[in-house]
Amino acid sequence: MSTHDSASIAPPVSPAALTTALNEHSGTKRFRMIVCQGNGELRIFVEGATLPNKAQWLPKVCQLLRQVGLKTTAPIYLYGRQVGDILPRWQQRLALNSASGNQATARIKATLPC
Repeated sequence: MSTHDSASIAPPVSPAALTTALNEHSGTKRFRMIVCQGNGELRIFVEGATLPNKAQWLPKVCQLLRQVGLKTTAPIYLYGRQVGDILPRWQQRLALNSASGNQATARIKATLPC
């Protein structure tokens, strides 16, 4: 993939900035989110001393992505893991969809309802 191709699917904010924004808006210190970008996709890891509950974190992350105004065509994957785990124990693919490219708000759609 060329540099131009990877830039066209990159999110408008850096993974570090998105990590900071999501953690500041989450309202919890028991869990933290880490954002990584690669292979044309965005990965968000939710980790804590206990395993994050998928049913609780899926709608919370959807809401946080709306709050920070993330707009990207890249696939977004959400993972849950306990601190110290190498592999996540659960995952979910999310997709940001907007009716038009100029629309101010994006609708977040996941396999499970957000």
